[in-house]
Parts: sequence; C-alpha cells; structure tokens
Amino acid sequence: MTNLLANIMKLFFPRIIADRQKGYRLLSESDLEWTLVRSSMIELTDAKRLVKTSLIDSPGRKVSSTDLALFLIDQLSDDRVYKEITFISS
Repeated sequence: MTNLLANIMKLFFPRIIADRQKGYRLLSESDLEWTLVRSSMIELTDAKRLVKTSLIDSPGRKVSSTDLALFLIDQLSDDRVYKEITFISS
C-alpha cells in the first residue's frame, strides 16, 4: 500500500516528493542526531493503542494523535533509531 501511495504522490505531486528527498538528504549528510518519523493517517483522538513501528514500511493504516505525540516525546531520549526513518501506526 505504501508503494502504491508513493507512486501516486510521485505522479501527481513531484515537487512535494523532491522536497522530501532534499530534506532527507540534508539530514542524512548532517552531523545531527535525528529520527524521521513517518505516520499513517493521523486520527484525532485521545485513544492509546498498541504502537507498531517499522523501519521498512507502514505497519498499519492509522495512528492516534495521542500515540504519535507520546512516541515523538519518547524519541527525544531514545537513541536506538537515530539516523533512521521510522514508520508508525497504532
């Protein structure tokens, strides 16, 4: 599903894709400690669910805004995924 959506984005929104790739390149070439988090559809809810992550592909179709916020806060002190792109869902 992620590949299909990526191909649709490349076809209809090439400038957005080029901008994302440029941003990633700048990060990856920097000396910063960074983690890039890609989320599926953000569901505006206070629900807390099991958070799933993957370094390869989106593990689900949506993530609650609460789960995403808590995950991002946790990443501030977790160096296991520095210089990685993490996909998240819940």
